[in-house]
Amino acid sequence: MIRESAVLLTEVGSTYADPMLLRDLEKTMKEVIDQQASLNARKTAAMDIRHDLTNGVKIVDPAANWLKRFEEKVEEYEKQTTRQKYAKNSLYQEYREEGADPENEGGMPPLNSMIPKEDGDETDSDDEVEVGGMAKSYKDPLTRAWLEEPMKSQSCGHVYSKVSIYEYLGRNTVSCPTPGCDKMISKKDLQPDENMARQVRNAKRREEESYGRSNRGKKNKDRIVIDDDDEIVD
Repeated sequence: MIRESAVLLTEVGSTYADPMLLRDLEKTMKEVIDQQASLNARKTAAMDIRHDLTNGVKIVDPAANWLKRFEEKVEEYEKQTTRQKYAKNSLYQEYREEGADPENEGGMPPLNSMIPKEDGDETDSDDEVEVGGMAKSYKDPLTRAWLEEPMKSQSCGHVYSKVSIYEYLGRNTVSCPTPGCDKMISKKDLQPDENMARQVRNAKRREEESYGRSNRGKKNKDRIVIDDDDEIVD
């Protein structure tokens, strides 16, 4: 449910780029992630108690013990900085990737550079700052066309169009066709990438919208004033 909500919020945000809406979207996304952390804390506390009971640890009041452990985990989470909560969260990464400019194949900047530093965060010179920055391409490395039925390699993480990568691989194990990658891949390494498929659809839509705005602007520039009454013709 959380993931589906995130997808919906991202698609709404990418369609209506109103600054106030985007700020609310960012806030809502973080609230979704916080709720996910709370649910994880509940589950972890229960699993910890189960582990103790299985190993013969005597717990007088399991319910009260669970609540105490749950509250401690929530408190530990809430003490984290904004970067610590969200910069490495996969859901937040997907959200920011979906909002990235589809024409910029260099990828979005590192997430830490997009979240203000707070007390408790590592310095911006640390290698950890670069985590989250990644190249993002919506084009197949073999055809350079839009990805179709994206398939992701479990060996190296690169994504390809299903038809082109199947033709490239045949029944063999060969090196990844992505420039700079020397990992060996085969058909058994490939899995459908629904997240990338969604990102490609959104990127296509944004490109079409950008193209439409560009054409309208060009058309307006080509209009000519032909008389003193400011009559306009194409």
